[in-house]
Amino acid sequence: VAARFIKPGMCVALTAGDATVAAASWLGGIADLTVVTNSTRAVDVLDSLPGRRTVVLVGGQRTPWDAVVGPRAEQTIATMHFDVLLLAACAVGPHGVTTSDLAEANTNRRFIGCSRQVIVLADATKWGRRKLSLVADLSLVDVFITDQPVDTHVWVASTGVAAKVLLCDAT
Repeated sequence: VAARFIKPGMCVALTAGDATVAAASWLGGIADLTVVTNSTRAVDVLDSLPGRRTVVLVGGQRTPWDAVVGPRAEQTIATMHFDVLLLAACAVGPHGVTTSDLAEANTNRRFIGCSRQVIVLADATKWGRRKLSLVADLSLVDVFITDQPVDTHVWVASTGVAAKVLLCDAT
C-alpha cells in the first residue's frame, strides 16, 4: 500500500523499523528513486533488489535495532528534502506517534520536518499504545497504513486529524 504513494523520480525517506524494512522490498520496481534512510537493514534490502536506485544511509550512532541516530544523522537529514517519508511507529495513540528511544525520536522528528508527505506504518499491535518520547503529533501525519481494522482508529477521526487510515494485506 505504501508503494502506491511512491512515483518514479521521487526522493523517499525511510526510518528504521520492521514495517519500513518490509516496505523497502516493494520499492524495487520504482524507477529513478532516491532513498534516504537511517536503517542499515533497509539498506541491505534495497541493495539486494534489481534495478537502479540511489540509497543514502545517514551517519550517526547505531542502535541495537540497527537504526542510525543522533546529532550527526540529524544534521545530515536537515540538509535534505523528501517527497515522502515512510515512518515506522513503535506506538500510535490519541497523544501521537511515540517511541521508547529519545535519540530515535529526535532523528525521526528531523525526517518529518523535511518531508512533504508523512506516512506512518503501524501494525495493529502498535495502536492505542504510548511510549516514552513523542515523535509526532497526529496532525503531522498524512496517512496511516496498518494491517487490521482496529477500534482505536476511531480516535484518529475524533481528534480532528485529516489523515487517512488505510488497510494493507500483511501477506
